[in-house]
Amino acid sequence: MEEQLNGGEELFFEIYIKEKLNAFMEERKALREFRHPKYLAEISRLEAEYKEKLEYEETVERFQLEKERIERDFEREMALAEKEYQDRLAELMDSMLQECEEQKKQIEHEYHNTDINSTASSSYPVNKKSLRRRPNEPTPFNEKRMRAKNPQQVVHLLNELDILEDIQFVDSIIEEDINQEKSQESQ
Repeated sequence: MEEQLNGGEELFFEIYIKEKLNAFMEERKALREFRHPKYLAEISRLEAEYKEKLEYEETVERFQLEKERIERDFEREMALAEKEYQDRLAELMDSMLQECEEQKKQIEHEYHNTDINSTASSSYPVNKKSLRRRPNEPTPFNEKRMRAKNPQQVVHLLNELDILEDIQFVDSIIEEDINQEKSQESQ
């Protein structure tokens, strides 16, 4: 009976070995045909890794392109802002210079058109108030004399040559002051 058991074991062992051999042969065939499950799992893992790396590289590339675009836009906008600032500054300077020239012309016009006699008389009061006199006291001699020199009654006339010389002198002083102010501003 032992022989039968040994024979049964041998038969069982042969069947087990054939099954294992067939399984290995199937695995070998699947490997050659590139359809083995472990191979396919590793391939799919590698493909997923590859796709992930590609996506990462695409993201990095898109980021770099976006960064470069933003930097270009920033530089362009800064250049435009600087140009606009310079234009506005030049425009303001021109308008201020024009205003100064207009004011200068207006002042010169007023200066040339002012009446020297009328400005002198308008600076003195028309009615001079005096203290009340005491009764029975004679008026002093000086007071009578001062009344005679009332500014409205005295007329000063300069000849035109003297007036022109005075105007030229005042103009030269004004121009010197303006030149000094400009030189101080530029420093």
